[in-house]
Amino acid sequence: MSDIAICSDCKKPLGKHAQLGLLPSQETCVACTTARRVKHMLAMCPDERDHAWEGLSAFEQEFLASVRRQVAHGRTLSEKQFQVLERIYARV
Repeated sequence: MSDIAICSDCKKPLGKHAQLGLLPSQETCVACTTARRVKHMLAMCPDERDHAWEGLSAFEQEFLASVRRQVAHGRTLSEKQFQVLERIYARV
């Protein structure tokens, strides 16, 4: 058995970049933790079918649509995109 902790999502060695979960088997790397947060925030933000969509600015509507496409294609968000998403998520 190896003493090297691995990410429970991507299976890469954690090294110094571990994000501890409630159980040792839930340790994830920063990239996987961030990806989970992004997916959660996007799931909680309104989309075109929600009544709350109308309460968003045109920029926020376009931004969410664009970020959803980006994530669906397997790409990650920039730090600035992540910050904008956090602001929208906190408001809705």
